Amino acid sequence: MGLFNFKSNDDSEYDKYSMGFKKRKKYSKAEAAVLAPQFLKQVQESVNLINSTTNPQVFFWRYGFAIFRLIELSKMEKLIKFSGKSPAKFKIEMIETKQAAICNLIDRMSKKYEDKIISLKTQKGKVSNVAKFYAELEPYHPEMEPETINHFNNIYENLKTFINSQL
Repeated sequence: MGLFNFKSNDDSEYDKYSMGFKKRKKYSKAEAAVLAPQFLKQVQESVNLINSTTNPQVFFWRYGFAIFRLIELSKMEKLIKFSGKSPAKFKIEMIETKQAAICNLIDRMSKKYEDKIISLKTQKGKVSNVAKFYAELEPYHPEMEPETINHFNNIYENLKTFINSQL
Protein backbone atom coordinates (compact mmCIF):
# COMPACT_ATOMS: atom_id res chain seq x y z
CA MET A 1 0.00 0.00 0.00
CA GLY A 2 1.47 3.32 -1.06
CA LEU A 3 1.77 6.44 1.01
CA PHE A 4 -1.20 8.13 -0.66
CA ASN A 5 -3.29 5.02 -1.21
CA PHE A 6 -6.21 5.84 1.08
CA LYS A 7 -9.93 6.24 0.76
CA SER A 8 -11.34 9.69 1.44
CA ASN A 9 -13.94 10.18 4.14
CA ASP A 10 -16.44 11.25 1.49
CA ASP A 11 -16.05 7.95 -0.39
CA SER A 12 -16.45 5.86 2.75
CA GLU A 13 -19.60 7.80 3.64
CA TYR A 14 -20.96 7.11 0.16
CA ASP A 15 -20.19 3.43 0.52
CA LYS A 16 -22.10 3.30 3.79
CA TYR A 17 -25.04 5.59 3.04
CA SER A 18 -25.54 5.84 -0.73
CA MET A 19 -28.00 2.90 -0.87
CA GLY A 20 -27.60 2.73 -4.64
CA PHE A 21 -28.13 6.44 -5.28
CA LYS A 22 -25.92 8.04 -7.90
CA LYS A 23 -22.70 9.54 -6.58
CA ARG A 24 -22.25 13.24 -7.35
CA LYS A 25 -18.96 15.05 -6.93
CA LYS A 26 -20.40 18.56 -7.03
CA TYR A 27 -23.40 20.67 -7.98
CA SER A 28 -23.77 23.87 -9.97
CA LYS A 29 -25.25 26.89 -8.22
CA ALA A 30 -28.46 26.51 -10.25
CA GLU A 31 -28.75 22.79 -9.38
CA ALA A 32 -28.13 23.55 -5.72
CA ALA A 33 -30.82 26.24 -5.69
CA VAL A 34 -33.38 23.78 -7.08
CA LEU A 35 -32.33 20.61 -5.25
CA ALA A 36 -31.48 21.96 -1.79
CA PRO A 37 -35.10 22.72 -0.78
CA GLN A 38 -36.17 19.26 -1.95
CA PHE A 39 -33.33 17.54 -0.11
CA LEU A 40 -34.01 19.57 3.05
CA LYS A 41 -37.67 18.52 2.92
CA GLN A 42 -36.62 14.88 2.51
CA VAL A 43 -34.27 15.15 5.49
CA GLN A 44 -37.03 16.70 7.63
CA GLU A 45 -39.51 13.99 6.62
CA SER A 46 -36.90 11.35 7.40
CA VAL A 47 -36.15 12.85 10.82
CA ASN A 48 -39.87 12.94 11.61
CA LEU A 49 -40.18 9.25 10.69
CA ILE A 50 -37.00 8.33 12.58
CA ASN A 51 -38.45 9.94 15.71
CA SER A 52 -41.88 8.32 15.43
CA THR A 53 -41.79 4.98 13.65
CA THR A 54 -41.95 1.60 15.36
CA ASN A 55 -40.86 -0.19 12.19
CA PRO A 56 -37.10 -0.94 12.28
CA GLN A 57 -36.90 -1.30 8.49
CA VAL A 58 -38.33 2.20 8.00
CA PHE A 59 -36.15 3.59 10.79
CA PHE A 60 -32.82 2.29 9.49
CA TRP A 61 -33.56 3.01 5.82
CA ARG A 62 -34.64 6.57 6.59
CA TYR A 63 -31.65 7.11 8.88
CA GLY A 64 -29.27 6.18 6.08
CA PHE A 65 -31.26 8.19 3.56
CA ALA A 66 -31.21 11.32 5.76
CA ILE A 67 -27.45 11.09 6.20
CA PHE A 68 -27.00 10.54 2.45
CA ARG A 69 -29.06 13.66 1.71
CA LEU A 70 -27.05 15.62 4.28
CA ILE A 71 -23.84 14.51 2.53
CA GLU A 72 -25.28 15.86 -0.71
CA LEU A 73 -26.44 19.08 0.95
CA SER A 74 -23.02 19.62 2.49
CA LYS A 75 -21.60 19.79 -1.05
CA MET A 76 -23.90 22.75 -1.68
CA GLU A 77 -22.82 24.78 1.37
CA LYS A 78 -20.39 26.94 -0.62
CA LEU A 79 -22.99 27.59 -3.31
CA ILE A 80 -26.04 28.60 -1.29
CA LYS A 81 -26.73 29.89 2.20
CA PHE A 82 -28.45 27.61 4.71
CA SER A 83 -30.20 29.02 7.74
CA GLY A 84 -29.66 27.34 11.08
CA LYS A 85 -27.29 24.40 11.46
CA SER A 86 -25.20 23.57 8.40
CA PRO A 87 -25.90 20.25 6.69
CA ALA A 88 -22.35 19.06 7.43
CA LYS A 89 -22.79 19.75 11.16
CA PHE A 90 -26.26 18.17 11.21
CA LYS A 91 -24.85 15.07 9.48
CA ILE A 92 -22.17 14.74 12.16
CA GLU A 93 -24.78 15.23 14.88
CA MET A 94 -27.01 12.53 13.36
CA ILE A 95 -24.11 10.08 13.17
CA GLU A 96 -23.10 10.85 16.76
CA THR A 97 -26.65 10.44 18.12
CA LYS A 98 -27.59 7.35 16.13
CA GLN A 99 -27.32 4.99 19.10
CA ALA A 100 -29.60 7.19 21.23
CA ALA A 101 -32.11 7.25 18.36
CA ILE A 102 -31.95 3.44 18.14
CA CYS A 103 -32.61 3.21 21.90
CA ASN A 104 -35.65 5.47 21.42
CA LEU A 105 -36.87 3.16 18.62
CA ILE A 106 -36.44 0.15 20.92
CA ASP A 107 -38.42 1.93 23.64
CA ARG A 108 -41.26 2.84 21.24
CA MET A 109 -41.37 -0.72 19.94
CA SER A 110 -41.40 -2.09 23.49
CA LYS A 111 -44.38 0.11 24.36
CA LYS A 112 -46.20 -1.01 21.21
CA TYR A 113 -45.59 -4.67 22.03
CA GLU A 114 -46.48 -4.20 25.69
CA ASP A 115 -49.83 -2.68 24.66
CA LYS A 116 -50.40 -5.58 22.27
CA ILE A 117 -49.52 -8.14 24.96
CA ILE A 118 -52.02 -6.57 27.36
CA SER A 119 -54.76 -6.94 24.75
CA LEU A 120 -54.04 -10.62 24.11
CA LYS A 121 -55.84 -13.39 25.98
CA THR A 122 -53.57 -16.40 25.48
CA GLN A 123 -50.11 -16.98 26.89
CA LYS A 124 -49.07 -18.43 23.53
CA GLY A 125 -49.98 -15.17 21.78
CA LYS A 126 -48.11 -13.14 24.36
CA VAL A 127 -44.97 -15.28 24.03
CA SER A 128 -45.24 -15.08 20.26
CA ASN A 129 -45.32 -11.27 20.37
CA VAL A 130 -42.23 -11.09 22.57
CA ALA A 131 -40.44 -13.35 20.08
CA LYS A 132 -41.64 -11.11 17.24
CA PHE A 133 -40.19 -8.06 19.02
CA TYR A 134 -36.81 -9.77 19.19
CA ALA A 135 -36.98 -11.03 15.59
CA GLU A 136 -37.81 -7.57 14.23
CA LEU A 137 -34.70 -5.96 15.72
CA GLU A 138 -32.18 -8.80 15.57
CA PRO A 139 -31.20 -8.17 11.91
CA TYR A 140 -30.12 -4.65 12.89
CA HIS A 141 -27.62 -5.70 15.57
CA PRO A 142 -24.71 -4.81 13.23
CA GLU A 143 -25.98 -1.19 13.38
CA MET A 144 -25.89 -1.22 17.17
CA GLU A 145 -23.02 -0.61 19.55
CA PRO A 146 -22.65 -2.95 22.56
CA GLU A 147 -24.45 -0.52 24.93
CA THR A 148 -27.41 -0.35 22.56
CA ILE A 149 -27.52 -4.13 22.26
CA ASN A 150 -27.49 -4.31 26.08
CA HIS A 151 -30.42 -1.88 26.17
CA PHE A 152 -32.26 -4.02 23.63
CA ASN A 153 -31.56 -7.21 25.62
CA ASN A 154 -32.75 -5.56 28.85
CA ILE A 155 -35.99 -4.45 27.21
CA TYR A 156 -36.44 -7.94 25.75
CA GLU A 157 -35.95 -9.50 29.20
CA ASN A 158 -38.39 -6.97 30.68
CA LEU A 159 -41.01 -7.96 28.09
CA LYS A 160 -40.49 -11.64 28.96
CA THR A 161 -40.92 -10.79 32.66
CA PHE A 162 -43.98 -8.70 31.80
CA ILE A 163 -45.78 -11.60 30.10
CA ASN A 164 -45.11 -13.81 33.12
CA SER A 165 -46.68 -11.15 35.34
CA GLN A 166 -49.77 -11.24 33.11
CA LEU A 167 -50.60 -14.83 34.18
